[in-house]
Amino acid sequence: MTRPLRLGLLCLGRRPVSRVVEIARHAERAGFDYFWVPDERFFREVYALCTAVAGATVRMLIGPCVTDPYTRHPALTAMAIATLDELSGGRAILGLGAGISGFHELQLGQPQPARAVAETAALVTQLLSGERVTFEGRVFSFQGKLDFTPPRPAVPVYIAAGGPRMLETAGEVADGVIIEGCMSAPVLDAAIGHVRRGARNANRDIAEVDIVARIDTAVDESQERAYAALRPRIARHLANAAPGFERFLARGVAVPDNVRALTAGIGYTHDPALLAPIAALVTPEMIDAFCIAATPDTLGEKIAPLLERNVTQLLINPVTPDDVVEPVIEAVAAWRTATFDAP
Repeated sequence: MTRPLRLGLLCLGRRPVSRVVEIARHAERAGFDYFWVPDERFFREVYALCTAVAGATVRMLIGPCVTDPYTRHPALTAMAIATLDELSGGRAILGLGAGISGFHELQLGQPQPARAVAETAALVTQLLSGERVTFEGRVFSFQGKLDFTPPRPAVPVYIAAGGPRMLETAGEVADGVIIEGCMSAPVLDAAIGHVRRGARNANRDIAEVDIVARIDTAVDESQERAYAALRPRIARHLANAAPGFERFLARGVAVPDNVRALTAGIGYTHDPALLAPIAALVTPEMIDAFCIAATPDTLGEKIAPLLERNVTQLLINPVTPDDVVEPVIEAVAAWRTATFDAP
């Protein structure tokens, strides 16, 4: 292993700004390379949080994971990411995806998601050149320019993808692809295959694409406590996957009838009261298909399948019952040091 696995940290804006900054500082001291903030309704605003993190750190790359093309026009995203890039000293990164939260409340649709994300990446890149742009896409149109000079002509663009078309789009146009919950080897192999196909279609080498495994992660001296911390996360996956549960079935995980009944009609939510009855029925098999639940001694064997498939960035969302996430950050950083820096 000659090239260390890069480490990213996901930090949801449900936390107070001061806590997000505290976690970011700790992650940077531990050696993390990326700090990602979800653009999730209706938590704290993503670019404000990224700005706070930029002012409190000196080395990590910072950006939304992910923002979508619909709640902000791509030109506004270009304006925001260029500003973040300026104030962070060239450390901005842009994560794009179709989005999942807030669309019902905002009464917005999500037409042609793969096309919308590709057009956003293209328009943002053109606007960061500083030139006047005339853009006529299938989803978006724009005529004009940024009324300030962007600090650099390009910001790395990552695309969060799960379906075949979005994965291929990432391979075609993105600097990186973010694949969520990909602890199932067949699912990860299939996803990387689609990214490779997209890269080939664009006459690119897949080695140019940062393959990011975005994984909810719990590390505890007790394996059972690690599983317990992640049960609410899988309960959210189940509620959002109903009624078809395709993501679970693709991983070879059966969803019992009693779980199906509890998830009916819930949809996307962070409400712990709604999720608690589902969480009580979540099994270790369900968790292992999406997440890393480990002790410090077993963390390496859990991560090994990702390394075997040439994942280049492990993006963890550290999960603990009390939100004291620093031990998880330290455990993952210590594993990387022991794995890649050992003589």
